[in-house]
Amino acid sequence: MSALSAYWARGLDVKLQTRITQLREAGTGWRLQSDSGEVFGPFAFVVIALPALQAAALLPDQSALRVNAQAARMSGCFALMLGLEAPAELAFDAAEIISGPLSWLAVCESRPGHEAGPGLVVLSNNLWADVHMEDPPSLVEAVMRAELDRLIEGKLRVQHADLHRWRYANCPPVQDGLPMLDAENRLALCGDWTDHGRVEAAYLSGVRIAEQVRKALTA
Repeated sequence: MSALSAYWARGLDVKLQTRITQLREAGTGWRLQSDSGEVFGPFAFVVIALPALQAAALLPDQSALRVNAQAARMSGCFALMLGLEAPAELAFDAAEIISGPLSWLAVCESRPGHEAGPGLVVLSNNLWADVHMEDPPSLVEAVMRAELDRLIEGKLRVQHADLHRWRYANCPPVQDGLPMLDAENRLALCGDWTDHGRVEAAYLSGVRIAEQVRKALTA
Protein backbone atom coordinates (compact mmCIF):
# COMPACT_ATOMS: atom_id res chain seq x y z
CA MET A 1 0.00 0.00 0.00
CA SER A 2 2.99 2.33 0.34
CA ALA A 3 4.11 1.89 -3.28
CA LEU A 4 2.49 5.13 -4.49
CA SER A 5 4.03 7.31 -1.79
CA ALA A 6 7.40 5.60 -2.27
CA TYR A 7 7.23 6.43 -5.97
CA TRP A 8 6.38 10.08 -5.27
CA ALA A 9 9.18 10.30 -2.68
CA ARG A 10 11.97 9.42 -5.11
CA GLY A 11 14.53 12.23 -5.13
CA LEU A 12 13.17 13.81 -1.94
CA ASP A 13 14.95 14.07 1.41
CA VAL A 14 12.77 11.64 3.37
CA LYS A 15 13.59 10.75 6.99
CA LEU A 16 12.39 7.26 7.90
CA GLN A 17 12.04 5.69 11.37
CA THR A 18 11.97 9.19 12.87
CA ARG A 19 9.26 10.04 15.40
CA ILE A 20 8.61 13.77 15.72
CA THR A 21 7.49 14.69 19.23
CA GLN A 22 7.55 18.49 19.27
CA LEU A 23 7.10 21.54 17.03
CA ARG A 24 9.24 24.51 18.06
CA GLU A 25 8.68 28.02 16.74
CA ALA A 26 11.53 29.37 14.64
CA GLY A 27 10.81 32.92 13.53
CA THR A 28 8.08 32.69 10.92
CA GLY A 29 8.43 28.91 10.66
CA TRP A 30 9.01 25.76 12.68
CA ARG A 31 11.70 23.36 13.81
CA LEU A 32 10.85 19.71 14.41
CA GLN A 33 12.32 17.73 17.29
CA SER A 34 12.43 13.93 17.35
CA ASP A 35 12.15 11.60 20.33
CA SER A 36 15.94 11.13 20.14
CA GLY A 37 16.52 14.88 20.48
CA GLU A 38 17.43 15.47 16.83
CA VAL A 39 16.19 18.80 15.44
CA PHE A 40 15.18 19.46 11.82
CA GLY A 41 14.44 22.72 10.04
CA PRO A 42 13.58 25.50 10.11
CA PHE A 43 10.63 24.92 7.78
CA ALA A 44 8.41 27.65 6.35
CA PHE A 45 5.29 25.48 6.65
CA VAL A 46 4.41 22.22 8.42
CA VAL A 47 1.75 19.83 7.09
CA ILE A 48 0.78 17.12 9.59
CA ALA A 49 -0.51 13.93 7.97
CA LEU A 50 -1.23 11.86 11.09
CA PRO A 51 -4.29 10.36 12.77
CA ALA A 52 -6.32 13.00 14.60
CA LEU A 53 -5.18 12.29 18.17
CA GLN A 54 -1.50 12.12 17.18
CA ALA A 55 -1.86 15.38 15.23
CA ALA A 56 -3.52 17.09 18.20
CA ALA A 57 -0.61 16.10 20.44
CA LEU A 58 1.83 17.93 18.14
CA LEU A 59 -0.19 21.07 17.44
CA PRO A 60 0.52 24.14 19.59
CA ASP A 61 -2.20 25.64 21.80
CA GLN A 62 -2.39 28.82 19.73
CA SER A 63 -3.53 27.01 16.59
CA ALA A 64 -7.27 26.49 16.04
CA LEU A 65 -6.39 23.29 14.20
CA ARG A 66 -5.72 21.61 17.53
CA VAL A 67 -9.40 21.88 18.49
CA ASN A 68 -10.40 20.37 15.14
CA ALA A 69 -8.06 17.42 15.62
CA GLN A 70 -9.13 16.83 19.22
CA ALA A 71 -12.79 16.73 18.17
CA ALA A 72 -12.30 13.92 15.64
CA ARG A 73 -13.28 10.38 16.61
CA MET A 74 -11.47 7.45 15.01
CA SER A 75 -12.19 3.71 15.11
CA GLY A 76 -9.80 0.77 14.94
CA CYS A 77 -9.62 -2.26 12.70
CA PHE A 78 -7.76 -5.54 12.45
CA ALA A 79 -6.47 -6.58 9.02
CA LEU A 80 -5.85 -10.30 8.60
CA MET A 81 -3.81 -11.26 5.53
CA LEU A 82 -3.85 -14.92 4.57
CA GLY A 83 -1.51 -16.54 2.06
CA LEU A 84 -3.11 -19.66 0.57
CA GLU A 85 -1.74 -22.86 -0.92
CA ALA A 86 -4.37 -22.68 -3.66
CA PRO A 87 -6.88 -20.03 -4.78
CA ALA A 88 -10.05 -19.87 -2.72
CA GLU A 89 -12.96 -21.00 -4.86
CA LEU A 90 -15.34 -18.17 -4.08
CA ALA A 91 -18.14 -16.71 -6.19
CA PHE A 92 -16.98 -13.12 -5.60
CA ASP A 93 -13.91 -10.92 -5.68
CA ALA A 94 -14.89 -8.92 -2.60
CA ALA A 95 -17.68 -9.01 -0.05
CA GLU A 96 -19.07 -6.55 2.47
CA ILE A 97 -20.15 -8.27 5.69
CA ILE A 98 -22.94 -6.49 7.57
CA SER A 99 -22.92 -8.30 10.91
CA GLY A 100 -20.50 -10.08 13.22
CA PRO A 101 -16.81 -9.40 13.89
CA LEU A 102 -15.87 -9.07 10.18
CA SER A 103 -16.71 -6.28 7.75
CA TRP A 104 -14.81 -6.92 4.49
CA LEU A 105 -13.26 -9.75 2.52
CA ALA A 106 -11.17 -9.34 -0.63
CA VAL A 107 -9.57 -11.93 -2.93
CA CYS A 108 -6.01 -10.78 -3.56
CA GLU A 109 -5.54 -12.25 -7.02
CA SER A 110 -8.61 -10.36 -8.31
CA ARG A 111 -6.70 -7.10 -8.02
CA PRO A 112 -5.17 -5.67 -11.22
CA GLY A 113 -1.43 -6.28 -11.39
CA HIS A 114 -1.35 -8.72 -8.48
CA GLU A 115 1.84 -10.78 -8.79
CA ALA A 116 2.03 -12.72 -5.52
CA GLY A 117 0.31 -16.02 -4.79
CA PRO A 118 -3.33 -16.55 -3.89
CA GLY A 119 -4.56 -14.91 -0.72
CA LEU A 120 -7.33 -13.17 1.15
CA VAL A 121 -7.49 -9.89 3.04
CA VAL A 122 -10.03 -9.89 5.85
CA LEU A 123 -10.98 -6.72 7.77
CA SER A 124 -12.72 -6.64 11.10
CA ASN A 125 -15.75 -4.64 12.06
CA ASN A 126 -14.66 -1.25 13.48
CA LEU A 127 -16.82 -1.41 16.61
CA TRP A 128 -15.69 -4.97 17.33
CA ALA A 129 -12.06 -3.92 16.88
CA ASP A 130 -12.44 -1.02 19.34
CA VAL A 131 -13.67 -3.44 22.00
CA HIS A 132 -10.90 -5.99 21.35
CA MET A 133 -8.03 -3.62 20.49
CA GLU A 134 -5.88 -4.75 23.44
CA ASP A 135 -6.69 -8.47 23.15
CA PRO A 136 -3.81 -10.88 22.41
CA PRO A 137 -3.22 -11.03 18.64
CA SER A 138 -3.52 -14.82 18.67
CA LEU A 139 -7.04 -14.56 20.12
CA VAL A 140 -8.10 -11.90 17.60
CA GLU A 141 -6.77 -13.98 14.71
CA ALA A 142 -8.52 -17.12 15.97
CA VAL A 143 -11.88 -15.34 16.18
CA MET A 144 -11.52 -13.79 12.73
CA ARG A 145 -10.46 -17.06 11.10
CA ALA A 146 -13.30 -18.98 12.75
CA GLU A 147 -15.82 -16.43 11.49
CA LEU A 148 -14.28 -16.54 8.01
CA ASP A 149 -14.55 -20.33 7.92
CA ARG A 150 -18.18 -20.04 8.94
CA LEU A 151 -19.00 -17.47 6.27
CA ILE A 152 -17.40 -19.30 3.36
CA GLU A 153 -18.52 -22.69 4.68
CA GLY A 154 -15.18 -24.40 4.44
CA LYS A 155 -11.61 -24.54 5.64
CA LEU A 156 -8.86 -22.68 3.79
CA ARG A 157 -5.43 -24.14 3.12
CA VAL A 158 -3.45 -21.34 4.74
CA GLN A 159 0.34 -21.16 4.22
CA HIS A 160 0.93 -18.07 6.30
CA ALA A 161 -1.08 -15.46 8.20
CA ASP A 162 -0.28 -11.91 9.21
CA LEU A 163 -2.46 -9.83 11.53
CA HIS A 164 -2.11 -6.05 11.61
CA ARG A 165 -3.64 -3.97 14.40
CA TRP A 166 -4.81 -0.70 12.88
CA ARG A 167 -5.65 1.58 15.80
CA TYR A 168 -6.75 4.56 13.68
CA ALA A 169 -8.48 3.01 10.68
CA ASN A 170 -11.78 4.76 10.14
CA CYS A 171 -13.92 7.68 11.21
CA PRO A 172 -17.43 9.02 10.73
CA PRO A 173 -17.89 11.90 8.26
CA VAL A 174 -16.64 15.16 9.71
CA GLN A 175 -18.32 18.55 9.53
CA ASP A 176 -18.15 19.79 5.96
CA GLY A 177 -15.79 22.69 5.42
CA LEU A 178 -13.96 22.35 8.73
CA PRO A 179 -10.73 24.42 8.41
CA MET A 180 -7.57 22.34 8.03
CA LEU A 181 -5.21 25.22 7.27
CA ASP A 182 -3.83 27.77 9.76
CA ALA A 183 -2.13 30.31 7.51
CA GLU A 184 -1.22 32.63 10.40
CA ASN A 185 0.77 29.92 12.20
CA ARG A 186 1.83 28.17 8.97
CA LEU A 187 0.34 24.83 9.88
CA ALA A 188 -1.95 22.43 8.04
CA LEU A 189 -3.62 19.06 8.51
CA CYS A 190 -4.50 16.34 6.04
CA GLY A 191 -5.54 12.69 6.14
CA ASP A 192 -8.52 10.41 5.74
CA TRP A 193 -10.03 11.57 9.05
CA THR A 194 -10.44 15.15 7.77
CA ASP A 195 -13.21 13.91 5.47
CA HIS A 196 -14.14 10.24 5.91
CA GLY A 197 -12.00 7.23 6.76
CA ARG A 198 -11.28 5.99 3.26
CA VAL A 199 -8.09 5.88 1.21
CA GLU A 200 -9.58 8.15 -1.46
CA ALA A 201 -10.37 10.70 1.27
CA ALA A 202 -6.71 10.67 2.33
CA TYR A 203 -5.59 11.33 -1.24
CA LEU A 204 -8.11 14.09 -1.90
CA SER A 205 -7.41 15.85 1.40
CA GLY A 206 -3.71 15.88 0.54
CA VAL A 207 -4.39 17.38 -2.89
CA ARG A 208 -6.65 20.07 -1.40
CA ILE A 209 -4.29 21.06 1.40
CA ALA A 210 -1.28 21.15 -0.95
CA GLU A 211 -3.05 23.72 -3.11
CA GLN A 212 -4.03 25.77 -0.05
CA VAL A 213 -0.47 25.71 1.28
CA ARG A 214 0.90 26.73 -2.11
CA LYS A 215 -1.44 29.72 -2.20
CA ALA A 216 -0.58 30.68 1.39
CA LEU A 217 3.15 30.62 0.66
CA THR A 218 2.90 32.61 -2.55
CA ALA A 219 0.71 35.19 -0.79
